[in-house]
Amino acid sequence: MQNRLCCFFGLCVLLSGWSSASADIMPPGTYELGGSAEIIFPEDGSYVNLSPRFGVVFAPGSEAEMEVGYSRESDGVTTSRFVFAANFIYSFETMSSPYPFLLAGLGFARSHLGGEDAGVRFDEDDTNGLLNVGAGLRVPLTESCCLRTELRYTREFANPDVGTAALMAGFSFLLP
Repeated sequence: MQNRLCCFFGLCVLLSGWSSASADIMPPGTYELGGSAEIIFPEDGSYVNLSPRFGVVFAPGSEAEMEVGYSRESDGVTTSRFVFAANFIYSFETMSSPYPFLLAGLGFARSHLGGEDAGVRFDEDDTNGLLNVGAGLRVPLTESCCLRTELRYTREFANPDVGTAALMAGFSFLLP
């Protein structure tokens, strides 16, 4: 898995070297409304999460983005997780599509674990700070719609040994 992560980040860095461009798909003042489905690969298995997001381009190539996510699993033990993150995205302008970008952000996750063990009900709640870093590509489909793929790594502040890699894909709609 780490080899794949390194290859993906290497490709994004290589593509980012092609800056100095004529194409500006997201000029300042553009709003991005979108969502992604992500496959998350923690150490103990994988699961799918859906995340809507809203961003605004405030300078050429620079975007502030708010993102929420919710996931729920149940296999005898119910686990639910709500995530809120504020991310900064830097998009590299290239001579042609796709457009690579880098992402960094902070947020928090509220987790709930509940179930029953030997007839005794248990519930645990935990709130944790998060650090996001990632790289991805935007592929314009029309003037106002992009396919967005990214690979993101998230580290939890309370558990420095716990990190997850997420492969995300979704659509973004650009609003002037």
